Amino acid sequence: MTPGESPGSSSFYRRPWVALLWVLAGLVGTGLAAVLWRNAVLPEPWVAQLANLVVLSAPMIVATAIAIAVCSTPGFLRRVVFSGTWMDVVLGIGLGLAARALLEVVAPTTGSLLAGFGYISYTAVVVIALGAAFVTPVVEEFFFRGVAVAALLDVCATLGRGVAGTVAVALSTSAFVAMHVFLAGGVVTWGQLLAPLVVGLGCGILFVVTGRLVSSLLFHVVFNAIGVALLIW
Repeated sequence: MTPGESPGSSSFYRRPWVALLWVLAGLVGTGLAAVLWRNAVLPEPWVAQLANLVVLSAPMIVATAIAIAVCSTPGFLRRVVFSGTWMDVVLGIGLGLAARALLEVVAPTTGSLLAGFGYISYTAVVVIALGAAFVTPVVEEFFFRGVAVAALLDVCATLGRGVAGTVAVALSTSAFVAMHVFLAGGVVTWGQLLAPLVVGLGCGILFVVTGRLVSSLLFHVVFNAIGVALLIW
């Protein structure tokens, strides 16, 4: 065995500790990218928003790709990414809708995307909307659930399924919330704090229960898409 490799008991990663190191690298990389990019000025708002999406997503995409390529068990993509059932779809969409509805009761979405860009930058609004509703959920689900939660489940496997799932969801959700608070500049509203908390817990639990990304990915997309629609409306 190579250093950091488990003795063969893991179901997602052969070397879960190494996968977690790549999660840490992705988080640090995202934080550094946010700090370095914070004062960047681009002439067109839509270009700035597109570049912002690429810059903040790149570290997580790279870390995810390397972790899966180097550390995952044979058949990982087939079992975790490219498989699913109708129940996965129902759970993801249904719970995503329920979670968004609950959040809107507790902390209603306020403000407007259009108000921040005036009348000439609707392209920027489109970039933000598509990024927040579709691109970001895919990137974050692969990174936080596909790598972080899966690797934590393997690391904690000897503690039992219930304990391992609790630890994996708790730690990954804490990192998920912390990253969003940091990217928001450290000052967030109650709703901005609850949103990543709900997504982290909901998607984490779905992944632990199903062992696949379909349900958590749909949960995240539905949750974000409704939030974006409310901001545009």
